[in-house]
Parts: sequence; structure tokens; C-alpha cells
Amino acid sequence: MVTPLHLVLAPGLDGTGELFAPLRAVLPAGVATTVVSYPSDREVGHAELCARLRAALPAAEPYVLVAESFSGPIAIELAASRPENLRGLVLVATFAHDPLPSPLRLLRPLVCAALFRIPPPRALLRWLLLGSDAPPGLVEALTAVMRRSDPAVLAHRARQVLDVDVRRSLPAVAVPTLYLAGARDRVVGLRGLAEIAAGLPALESVVLDAPHLVLQARPAEAVREITRFASRL
Repeated sequence: MVTPLHLVLAPGLDGTGELFAPLRAVLPAGVATTVVSYPSDREVGHAELCARLRAALPAAEPYVLVAESFSGPIAIELAASRPENLRGLVLVATFAHDPLPSPLRLLRPLVCAALFRIPPPRALLRWLLLGSDAPPGLVEALTAVMRRSDPAVLAHRARQVLDVDVRRSLPAVAVPTLYLAGARDRVVGLRGLAEIAAGLPALESVVLDAPHLVLQARPAEAVREITRFASRL
């Protein structure tokens, strides 16, 4: 096991890292965390996001990189460069290539700032991201993060999701890798898992009874799987 266990947490589309609060609240004592955030006031390209994540990595101790959703391709590319002290990679409800079914890719021109100016109804957040059983506090936290986010930045990140392709980097990932999927994920489904497994045959995967935001909706189960995985590194 990486001792002491240090998790570097790379965020989803919101980019704030604030939504890792439920996960961090149930981590065992002694587990250190570094929460990565991305610039919220300007549009940032893939290369700069990779540099931002790299700059957050511990310089002198081993760590496990945990990347959810939007950060998955960034983490894959970073892991493929084999940074010092990286001991394991955990990918959560993410992808190496645009995860949308082909017909929906035609909707890319509609992804603009106006789409994010009005926070979606709470019922939609539950249906799409959090699950019908999400506690009100979690729904409020997600709503608050979205309200504070720049719509243009969110739209830019959404377009990056549709354009990304790091499948060629997968064979260069040399560290043990775990994929956590949500059985009720309405955003990525199991498509991201299948595609990453095709390029990374040694991939270990666990499917939890969870929606897209696995770490937020099922933090205790996610921590159990992450610590189990890390115990063998």
C-alpha cells in the first residue's frame, strides 16, 4: 500500500474540486488529499489543464491519482508520461474519447454559454447526475457550484469533452489502474469503461450502484474500493 496514502483528486466539469467534500468526509484517518482545481474565470486548453494537474502532483512522496469524468483524459495523458511517484490511477465515470453516442455528437454546435446560464432544475440534476435518492444537501451543493461557475467556461469544457481523444496514450500507462463506473450513469454509461479497457487490457473495474457522480452519490463505497486498490500497490 502507498504509505501514507496520498490521493490527488482531479475534478469533473465544474473544475472547482468542491464536490469532493462527500468523499473526503469519509476517508480513513491518515489519508492525505490534494484537491486540484482549474481556472474558473477563463477558457483553458487541454495542454494547460495537463500542466495545471502536473503542477499539483506531490514532488517527494508516492500518490494515487483519482480523476473523475472531465479530468479522466487529462489524467490518462499525464499517467502516460510516467510522472515520478505516481503509484496508481483511479478513473471514475470517465472516458478517453467523446463518450456520447454518435447521433448526439451532431448537437455539438448547440453547446454554448447560453446552455449553462440558467442552472438546471433540481429534478434534472437528480435524473442526470445524482440519482433520485440524492440527499437535498448534495443537490444544493451541486446547484451552488453551477451558479458560481462561468457559463462560457463550462461550455468550453463541454466542447473539450466532445473533442477529446487520448486513446493512443492508453498503452503507455504503466501503473495499475482502477475504473469505477456507475451502473445508473446516464452521461457516460459503460461506454467509457469499455473503450478504456480496450486500450488498457490490465484495467481493473468495479461497477457500483451509482449515477454519474459516483464519488458524491456513493462516497463510502468509492472509498472502500479506492483503499482496497491502493492496499495492493
